[in-house]
Amino acid sequence: MRYGCLRQTCWQGSLRDPRGLSDEWEVCDVWFKKREEAQDELHVRVAHRKGQAVECPVCHRKCGIYDTRERTLWYLDIWQYETIVHCAVPRADCPKDGVHATRMPWEVWPKTHFTALFKAQVIVMALSGMSVTAIAQQLHETDTRIWRLLGKAVTEARDAADYSDVVRVGIDDTARRRNQSYISIMANLDGQRAVAVTQGRDKGALGRLCGELKEHGGDRSKVQEVTRDMAEAYSFGVAAEMPQATQTVDRFHVVQLLMRATDHVRCTERRESASKRRQLAGTKYVWLKRRETLTKRQLAKREELDPAKTHLRTARACQMGEALQDVYSCADRKSAARAPER
Repeated sequence: MRYGCLRQTCWQGSLRDPRGLSDEWEVCDVWFKKREEAQDELHVRVAHRKGQAVECPVCHRKCGIYDTRERTLWYLDIWQYETIVHCAVPRADCPKDGVHATRMPWEVWPKTHFTALFKAQVIVMALSGMSVTAIAQQLHETDTRIWRLLGKAVTEARDAADYSDVVRVGIDDTARRRNQSYISIMANLDGQRAVAVTQGRDKGALGRLCGELKEHGGDRSKVQEVTRDMAEAYSFGVAAEMPQATQTVDRFHVVQLLMRATDHVRCTERRESASKRRQLAGTKYVWLKRRETLTKRQLAKREELDPAKTHLRTARACQMGEALQDVYSCADRKSAARAPER
């Protein structure tokens, strides 16, 4: 089924520059293809205008056409139709560099199967949190090709990254599961994005992270502040690689240590006597949650076991932990020093 008016009204406009057709190209045919038990297809034939010279992809000079090679590319779906672009790509006959296939104005990379708009759609879907499997199913493409496209896009963005203005960084490790292979990550605290990633979380990880930072224009001597977890490897690594930087233990790991200490006091105290066991039964999250996040029942239990009434060490430990957490809401060093005393 062919539509001449569709060719004139829709495709000449939708494929125009900057990511579409230039004057050297034209849409010469459009047709629909129905498929049973599958999404119907919209096919578009694009051709290079006769009499127009092509550009050599090596030296960028205008040349004649040696021959053409048929190419098929996947475009964004139009009106719920799977859209496919067909094109006889000319090969430039360059007297200096020989015969080379020209690059079409809408393709992402040479010899790719996708247009630039298709690539942009995949990246937007991936950034929204969709899995590669879900993206492949929705776009009617294989997950292998989607992974390959995303990998190239990440490499392209990574090569173009410039970290010359990085002065505050955060360093942490992560793994898919506990006791598996860990990776160390350096993030720009001002730009809120990762700047370097390396295998392991040993003392040498900081050197490798700084080396990767240097590859993208960064300078470790310009880093003034490092926020990290409490691992000794990171402490020694920062002191060796960035001695001028001020080290700060991040809030998450400090609070995590406080919660573990409070729970340890609770477990120890409830074994001391039967009365304390009854008092502390089922109160684990009464002490581990912030007061503003407690339920009404948990808040009533916290007030019932107030240290002024019961003299429980667990209640005092929780009170000390909350006082220490208040330090993070202070505006300056002096007020932070007085916060635990209040």
